[in-house]
Amino acid sequence: MTAPYGEGINVETDKPWTPANWFVQGGDGSVPGLQDRTQDNVTGILQGSMQGSPGWTLATQLVYAGLRTGIGLPLSVIEAIVNKILAPFGTDDTFEDIADALQQVVETLMAPWHILTNLNEFIEGVFDSVLGRVAGLEAKVNALELSLGPGTETGGYDNCKTDANFTDVVGSLTPTGWGALTASATAVALYNNSPTSDRHGAGITVKAKDIGQTRLHICADTAMTNWVGLELNPTYNGQDTVEVITGTGPTAGIITRTSVPMRIPSNTFWEIRYEPFDETSATSNTFHVFCNGEEIIPLRWRDDGNIVMHGTDHRRVGITLNGLNSATRRGFAVTDFTYYDWLAAAPQ
Repeated sequence: MTAPYGEGINVETDKPWTPANWFVQGGDGSVPGLQDRTQDNVTGILQGSMQGSPGWTLATQLVYAGLRTGIGLPLSVIEAIVNKILAPFGTDDTFEDIADALQQVVETLMAPWHILTNLNEFIEGVFDSVLGRVAGLEAKVNALELSLGPGTETGGYDNCKTDANFTDVVGSLTPTGWGALTASATAVALYNNSPTSDRHGAGITVKAKDIGQTRLHICADTAMTNWVGLELNPTYNGQDTVEVITGTGPTAGIITRTSVPMRIPSNTFWEIRYEPFDETSATSNTFHVFCNGEEIIPLRWRDDGNIVMHGTDHRRVGITLNGLNSATRRGFAVTDFTYYDWLAAAPQ
């Protein structure tokens, strides 16, 4: 008998029939026992082939049974195994089917990871808040350490419970009622008092994080036709950015000088300071940005083109809130406004 097995193949004369040959050659069904190529016929031949080999072990039988029936074990057995796995989590349940049992395993084992993630975020938030408070206290010291008595202060601090100490340039600041300032539309304001030297800085604590733009500016003139600022940009996807910018108007001619993508947490204290030209300093004529008292070195901007003007008419400091002019994307609320002459040596 000639039984064509594949093109040019005869199982009687050319090659003994095996399950592997049958699958590789894609036979025509002429081999006895496989005429219908039913699942039972195929799996029966495979089982017989495997059982005849030295590698057929209990584990192999279980794997084969799984392939044969889809899971290999009754739901009651799977349920018992799953409950053993879930017992340490206080879970003892019955399941509708295998998929339900496996889903319960996944959900139960994932729960601790969610808890740990939330705990980590909570601890990180508390840590950021503590650092912000410490940095804010340090800034208050900067603001007051040259005070020799009433009328001689070279720095100051405002808790931002009211806007009484700010003069609006564009729009108006709005007290929140809980000790911070916000704005329903773009608001640009200068503080009523100023540092006494070109080497000065200012700081704010940011709260109530929201998408938007918040700015802290220094080295400004009264009309804000020339100024430099720190801009905080929280976004919807966590890809926040911090920038050093310059402007030729309160809200015009704004150019980004340096930018760094980084997370901006609430309750953090931010500062921008100017270091005037000094032949002995490698970082002179440079603006420095600090978060919680630590400098963010990639945000240093050296004003090689002398774009920012200085002198007695360019020492005003202030803030811009709701820079996007949005009713729903206001950016941060601001508190702990601080300004000062920068007495300490600049980081190198």
